[in-house]
Amino acid sequence: MSLQDSLTIKCPGCHSQQTVTVWKSINTAADPAMKEAVRNKKAFLFCCPDCGHETVLDYGFLYHQPEDKLLIQYADDDESAVSFLSGLQEQGNPLNDFANAHYIIRLVCSQNQLIEKLLIFDEGLDDRLIEIYKVLVLLRYQKENPDVEEPVLYFYRTDKGEQMIQILANDVYICSTAFNPALYEELKGNFGAALNDITEEEPIIDEQWAFSLMLGEQENPEG
Repeated sequence: MSLQDSLTIKCPGCHSQQTVTVWKSINTAADPAMKEAVRNKKAFLFCCPDCGHETVLDYGFLYHQPEDKLLIQYADDDESAVSFLSGLQEQGNPLNDFANAHYIIRLVCSQNQLIEKLLIFDEGLDDRLIEIYKVLVLLRYQKENPDVEEPVLYFYRTDKGEQMIQILANDVYICSTAFNPALYEELKGNFGAALNDITEEEPIIDEQWAFSLMLGEQENPEG
């Protein structure tokens, strides 16, 4: 089942103190409407009862999509991340049961990363190949735009259903480029042999993971 909690926040509009309900965990089998509400962020929308100001709250929680055997922890601090990773290895911990049940398990550190993972799996894609794909786009973009500091890339889908890669810098939108399915398939052919069963993969699949895999493949082209 889904679990909720409450916390006190200061409204960004009128600065009044408000008690809000937040999610500790979301189970889409128990609450099917939350599946879309997470993706469009309505699950985190707070409307101040005093001034009507709306803001999207950002906090960590556990997302469980049992119908697809998918578990994603959004850890908004190091302590939560360490606790989650430890729980996966600890016999008797409920998290360890998911690890033994051939779930796809992921750990992310931002709300945007969580939603990106969900969109990737919604599209029937492998998030590991998407991370490799994004590294290739990133390297090309940095070569052409050396003055842009620390660009961040996200896979997303437009309202028209178009698959795109979005580039941001300092949380500001820069540009988008169309996702190339042919390149994705090429990467699947090139790296498929180096990938584990996705349900046996380590939980952290990000840019650093992709760079490490790509460097390992370059150092061991035969293996």
